[in-house]
Amino acid sequence: MSLPLLLVVLGLVIWIYLCGALAVLTKVRLRWAIVIAIMAAVVTASSLSTILATSTLGATPYRIPLTIASLEVTWLFYLCCTLTLVYLIGGLWWIVRRWLKTPSQPARAVEQTPRLPARILTLRLLSVLAIAVSLVITGYGFVKAQRPVVTEITASFDDFPPNFDGMTIALVTDIHIGATTRPSFLPMVVSQINATEPDLIVIAGDLVDGPMDSLSEQMEPLGDLTAAYGVVMTMGNHDSFLDAVLWMDYFTSLGITVLANDALVLHRGDQRLEVLGIHDHYAYSGLVPDLTQALQAVDPLPPTDPHFRILVAHQPLQVFSENNLASRSQISLHLSGHTHGGQLWPMGAYTSRNQPFMSGVHDVDGITVVTSRGVGNWLTPARVGAEPEIILLSLSAASPPAPDSLHDDTG
Repeated sequence: MSLPLLLVVLGLVIWIYLCGALAVLTKVRLRWAIVIAIMAAVVTASSLSTILATSTLGATPYRIPLTIASLEVTWLFYLCCTLTLVYLIGGLWWIVRRWLKTPSQPARAVEQTPRLPARILTLRLLSVLAIAVSLVITGYGFVKAQRPVVTEITASFDDFPPNFDGMTIALVTDIHIGATTRPSFLPMVVSQINATEPDLIVIAGDLVDGPMDSLSEQMEPLGDLTAAYGVVMTMGNHDSFLDAVLWMDYFTSLGITVLANDALVLHRGDQRLEVLGIHDHYAYSGLVPDLTQALQAVDPLPPTDPHFRILVAHQPLQVFSENNLASRSQISLHLSGHTHGGQLWPMGAYTSRNQPFMSGVHDVDGITVVTSRGVGNWLTPARVGAEPEIILLSLSAASPPAPDSLHDDTG
């Protein structure tokens, strides 16, 4: 089951569940419970429509209504989580009370009283609290998603060419410009990237959510990116949904080097840095990843010259592609994104089923894998527990170990 469909089904289930619970707790008449259930189904259907719209429409005059509707998906998700917790507590309370009830207590007739049992009153209060908490979490997630932070990472390698010592790379992933992106977002991100003054800018996929004729104008600020060695990028799965080839041509016209199973070689003296880029793992629009083809672009170069290989691929799992070819091809650094760090806690548990890492720096068979949480958002303009980020990566040669002190063991 796809993630959007899973969210919609969860939303529908929890709304119907809530309606049933309200019918029991407040003793509303059945027809009102049916009306509420129908309204819940309409709300859930609108959420599904919003998901489809934000993934395919591109720029639209309905950005603000779509943003609000997208945030509704987030609210439904956290309402589902909090209400489930509430009724689990209620169920445990009932079980504990039944277990603690001693059989010696004499049975008494049920007293006629207008007051509801304490458990029902408590569940009512907690249900209202759950609605408020889910709204607060949604608002917090929306605010946190508006501006990425700059995460600085330093990595040293034994085989790093000394001429490139101290080189910096700005890693940017998952910008996701689409129907709910405010016009000022991409210029702000470009300004943040340029402020880091990187030597090289790497965009590891998922720039757009929509067709080129609708979003090309909104993507123009990418042409303002500046770095000593320029800007390189690979395509992500979302870039490949619509107009993939047109988008590659457009990004090239902005001065970006699109690595389509290809490589860019940087030189400093007789030393070089080889940046290889491959298509996304899912291979939409016929863009099949081929690391073997990318390696052919650098294999003719002198193998004796000091060199360092970097692989740019949208997903961290691609470090294992083609039967672990990367680990057998002198690749030392792998740059990726895709995961969003889970975007909405605890959805990272769902994403981690298919990815080896969610974010950060990890080692795989001698390859340093750097996974970014990304800059933008998908499905909903909110992030909880996965702050958006631009990674500034500083590369250096590992310092040689200090010589061991001489010891006289004879005396």
